[in-house]
Amino acid sequence: MKEKLHPLERGFAGVRVEGQKLGPPPPVGDIYFDDFQTYCLQLRRTTNMTSYGRQHTISALIITGNGNGLGGYAIGKAGLKHHIRAVVNGMKMASRKLNRTIYQDFYAECRGTRIFAQRRPKDFGVVAHPRLVKICEVLGIKDLECKVMGSTRNYIALTHAFFIDSQDDFYLKNGSAYCCDSIYSYSQELQCDF
Repeated sequence: MKEKLHPLERGFAGVRVEGQKLGPPPPVGDIYFDDFQTYCLQLRRTTNMTSYGRQHTISALIITGNGNGLGGYAIGKAGLKHHIRAVVNGMKMASRKLNRTIYQDFYAECRGTRIFAQRRPKDFGVVAHPRLVKICEVLGIKDLECKVMGSTRNYIALTHAFFIDSQDDFYLKNGSAYCCDSIYSYSQELQCDF
């Protein structure tokens, strides 16, 4: 028997976990994340051939954020609790103009995925790829229009390009001193290489 979910609680595809709210991350020590929300953007079964036969594992892409510009994402092959803990350790602060949109339009590219993001006036809403809508929700971006070209199903590249460039593009163009991640290298075309 299938689980019956309210239409507002459903994710991207019915009762599957992708796109559904997972609640706040578990506490780390004495730090609690009650005002955070977590979503699973991708959950897939991976297979590794060993001498014992096929070993199946789960790979997940998890995002979390507080809706006020603080958010992060992680990819892993352990339990969802370990993914969420990895997200908490790698959170970043995203700059938002007037607490509702990005500071300036940007172009981000990662692998075969290209994102063109434009800020929009107040109460415009988020018009974007469904995964980008969830990312904007956890970051607190309310007015934005994004066009995704190229590979739209490579959700890891999509998430990586949006998370990194939505916050770092502002610092690059304004000459602020900002330390970038080791997994991300800047070039003229703002391409990533994991």
